[in-house]
Amino acid sequence: MSNYKSTLSEKIAKIVFQVSRMHINDPNIPQCWDAITQLLIRDESETIDFLNSCDDEYTLGVVSASFADASFHLQSNHFIRCLEKLEQKFPGQHLKYMVADAKNAMDNE
Repeated sequence: MSNYKSTLSEKIAKIVFQVSRMHINDPNIPQCWDAITQLLIRDESETIDFLNSCDDEYTLGVVSASFADASFHLQSNHFIRCLEKLEQKFPGQHLKYMVADAKNAMDNE
């Protein structure tokens, strides 16, 4: 279990690093978000562990762009509760809209 968690964290860190080096209008950024989504939906429990342990606001900001797509695939109240906790933990990240989009994505299966 911790081996996957480490792998999940490492893979997301690589993608976040790639995004950090891209121009804000780079057409490849949506591909990065898709790659993050694919990682997040592989194992809900590991994803929640990763998000709960995430203390890097930049990483969270990049990953939050994938919340709605991940929510659509996971259809999980546990995932939504995790996002709501992140919203409270990082009020400066303006996650309210990403969390709202994730809730809507789950409701619109």
